[in-house]
Amino acid sequence: MKNLIDLYKLRRKLLLKGSVLVIPTVFIAVFLGTMYSMTPIGICSSFLVSAVCLYFICIFISMSINGKENDIFEETLFLHCRKAYIFYGSRELMLAVICCYYSLILTLVPVLLFFINNDWFMRKMQVTDVICGGIYILMCGIAGMVTGDLFHPRIINQRKTAIICVILVSVLAVCKHGLATRFAILKVLDYLLPPFMDGFHALVNTEYFNIAEILMICLHMVVYAVVVTLIKIKLFQIKRFRY
Repeated sequence: MKNLIDLYKLRRKLLLKGSVLVIPTVFIAVFLGTMYSMTPIGICSSFLVSAVCLYFICIFISMSINGKENDIFEETLFLHCRKAYIFYGSRELMLAVICCYYSLILTLVPVLLFFINNDWFMRKMQVTDVICGGIYILMCGIAGMVTGDLFHPRIINQRKTAIICVILVSVLAVCKHGLATRFAILKVLDYLLPPFMDGFHALVNTEYFNIAEILMICLHMVVYAVVVTLIKIKLFQIKRFRY
């Protein structure tokens, strides 16, 4: 466990020395300033929009990180730790921690605004709103991280192809309910794609989170993230390095 944490800290230091997180941080600041400047705003809808925003931001972050990875350095780390679960675990831990940081920001900002002036929102904010909204934002971020990282340069050599693939997956995830309505066979997409848009369908006729529905969607994203991560690691083991 100590080796995993040490390797994670090394990866974190290298990440913070670069500029990968500058654009996402600026974008989130602009996003929050823009969204909460239009009042009053729905509490649940603000959390859901933030979750979708984080999904796409995390795709950008994960693809930026894996695009800058140096195979020689990665192979050195792998030989140093000697255990595959430490090498891959430190990498997934770094992505998860980044996602947690941004999720925390997107969750706490509306809470702070509510305490400053509750007229910012259409109704009073409840504890269940913060819990459900925060978990949903976090899981959407993780879904974005694993989706972007699945199209790693070691798996898909051509960067343009990887970008097209991740855009295709995300667009299908947005449109899957409409496609399934027209073509029943496409209902399978509901199980294969990240359900980051499903929260909007759960709130069609209400302004309150349905705890059971949100937890089911989040559980779906957990399963999706675990399966995609295992597939990615297996592909990494088949094609360990590009050179």
